Amino acid sequence: MAAIMGMVGLGVSACVAPQGGTAVSSAAGSYPVTVDGAAYTVDIRPGPAGQQLTRVGAVPVPGRTVTVARDGSAMGYDEGLPAKKAAVEACGSAGGRVNDGAVAQFASGTWVFKGGCA
Repeated sequence: MAAIMGMVGLGVSACVAPQGGTAVSSAAGSYPVTVDGAAYTVDIRPGPAGQQLTRVGAVPVPGRTVTVARDGSAMGYDEGLPAKKAAVEACGSAGGRVNDGAVAQFASGTWVFKGGCA
């Protein structure tokens, strides 16, 4: 089960700075995003570093925390891909950089990408 969860985490990513401590250049704020006809609000805020899984274990990923919420109803655990698409679009709108290795977490009907946008 842990292996499956790790694989899910690798597949669901966000926008982050490359490893090496690059400064955060994305703009914090709320970004309205539409993905496949569904409306989302994506909040990009300062927060703790996230994690990226590697062959030698998890390594920190610096950047802002990205929280993706669907407008009008909670998201499900099975909606990581639309959350990823919304996070990538909002991060780009905020001037951020995408890193497909950042691990996402599902929490209370939202998808959260710690260290998700730099």
